[in-house]
Amino acid sequence: MNNLTTREKAMAFGILLILIIFLVYFFGIRILNDNYEKYTEELKGLQDRKKFLDELKEENANTEKEIKLLNENIEKIELSFIDKLETEVIEQYLLAAFEKNECPYLSKVAVSDISMTPITMADGSTSPNSVLCRNVAISYATTDGFLPTQYNATPSNTGEDGRIDKDRNADMMKQIQDEINLRVKLYNDKATEEDLANDVSPDFEGYDGFIKTIKEIAKENPDCVKLVGIKAETKNGFMTLTATVQFFGAVLENRVSVDNNKGAYTWWSGATSFDTKGGLIGRPYVVWNKDSAWYLTVINKAEVDTFTDRPYAPYYINAYFTKLISCEGGMSIVTGGGIQALDSNKAEQKDDNSDDYTQVSN
Repeated sequence: MNNLTTREKAMAFGILLILIIFLVYFFGIRILNDNYEKYTEELKGLQDRKKFLDELKEENANTEKEIKLLNENIEKIELSFIDKLETEVIEQYLLAAFEKNECPYLSKVAVSDISMTPITMADGSTSPNSVLCRNVAISYATTDGFLPTQYNATPSNTGEDGRIDKDRNADMMKQIQDEINLRVKLYNDKATEEDLANDVSPDFEGYDGFIKTIKEIAKENPDCVKLVGIKAETKNGFMTLTATVQFFGAVLENRVSVDNNKGAYTWWSGATSFDTKGGLIGRPYVVWNKDSAWYLTVINKAEVDTFTDRPYAPYYINAYFTKLISCEGGMSIVTGGGIQALDSNKAEQKDDNSDDYTQVSN
């Protein structure tokens, strides 16, 4: 190397430098360029992936919003139907509504199920979901403006001892006589028609309360409780007023909503303190169940001494039974005795020809 001339040394260094540059390029820059292109391609792929995931995330968010909105709409539709249709709860709701508005003289309640058309799916199959409808016709009587009234055995016909309260009944009879005497006096005094209208014109108590109640029922929840008919029928000196209300429910296989409405027509909201051990539904001829508040009482003869259709018995047996009851003492003979019940209180029936009260025959 020392024998090389300066020119040769310069050429050797130049060649060496070129070789180094070549090696650096070949093993360094070229590889880096290749990696750069590779990483650039990967970066582009990752950016595209991120863009796709962002779009998917946004789409999922929109889908969640749509699902939430759809569930809200489903819940709204589901809650437009009553969750549970229970007859006793529906009746309680209607009775309380009319009683609250001073229309307490219940005449009749009739409940029936309305047949609804099955739901047919797009493929022709029948849906497991179905709509239910319960029809309630509830009738009330107005007063006649003349006779003394009684509501829920108040005032009672009997005293605390269970015997007929003669003084109280005499007071009621006196009220009727006073009404008659007033009319006779006005007639004898040649009262004008205007005076008669002011003094003796009957007040049909209960009519205004009936109208007020049906308006409230119609407005309360028109989605699932619908007033479908009203009727006013004139009787002998008074009126009966009937409202027909339909309650709509649904049987849903995959229910989404939870009914927290606690509406009076959905959930029992009446008294729960009554002892029902002895049973309160139905009235036999004589009650022998010691747990019943009606123990040892006999049904009022006036309710059964006329011919009543009894589908469970032959017509000639029914007629013979009615004849037996209609005879003097027939009720006690047929039923085995008991205490005659004139109202919700126990009352002993006194024989007209004796000072003794009829006792139960065990």
